[in-house]
Amino acid sequence: MRILIVVPRYQLNNSPNHQYLFPLGLGYISAVLKKAGHDVDAINLNHAHGSISSLLNERLDSKTYDAVLTGHMGIGYAIVKTIVDCVKEHRTKPKSIVGGFVITPEPALMLESLGADCVCIGEAEQTIVELISCLENGSDLSLVNGIGYMKENGEVVITKEREAISNLDELPFPDFDGFGYETYLENTCSNLLQGYMTFDNPKVYPLIASRDCPYKC
Repeated sequence: MRILIVVPRYQLNNSPNHQYLFPLGLGYISAVLKKAGHDVDAINLNHAHGSISSLLNERLDSKTYDAVLTGHMGIGYAIVKTIVDCVKEHRTKPKSIVGGFVITPEPALMLESLGADCVCIGEAEQTIVELISCLENGSDLSLVNGIGYMKENGEVVITKEREAISNLDELPFPDFDGFGYETYLENTCSNLLQGYMTFDNPKVYPLIASRDCPYKC
C-alpha cells in the first residue's frame, strides 16, 4: 500500500515554525508500516511555506496514495480537521486515518466530527498494520481491534479494545526518513523545553519512557 504520513502543524499559520515537540508516535507508525513492507512517504507541515490545503494537494497530485495518516493532541483538532477535509476532497480519494490523543478519549465523537474514514484508538503500532492490511485486502474492518469507522448508513462502529503492547522491545525504533528531522534539530532551541535545558548543544532527541495516561484530558 502507498501511504502518506502527515505531521500536522502545531500553529495555525502558513509559515515554517520549528518550535514544536517532534511527534515520535508518527515515527513509530512509519517504522512498523515500512517493516510490514508498505511504501511510506511523509510530509512535515511545520517546515513548509503555504497553506495546509495547498501543500497537501501538491503532494497528493504528485503521487497516488491509498491512505493518508495523521494524528495530534486535542489542541490540534482544527488542524487535523483541515487535513482530513483536504484528503476527502482530493480527486484520488485516499483513505483518511487519524490517531493520537485527539481521538482516544472520545473516539466516536471525534470520528463523526472529523469525518475521517477510520480512527485508531490508543497504541496504534499493531493496530495500523492490521488496519492497512484489512483495507488492502478488502476485509471486514470489524475484525480489527482498537479502531473506529463509519458504515455507509452513518452508523459509528467502535471495535473491541486492543490490549496494550506487552513487549515494547518488539517494536522497531522510530523512523525519521522524510520527516525533516535534521531540519528540526538544526532549528530547535532550549526554550522549547520550557527551561529544563539551559543550552542549545547538544541538540535534543526525544524519548518515550512510558506509555498511557490516567486522565482523559
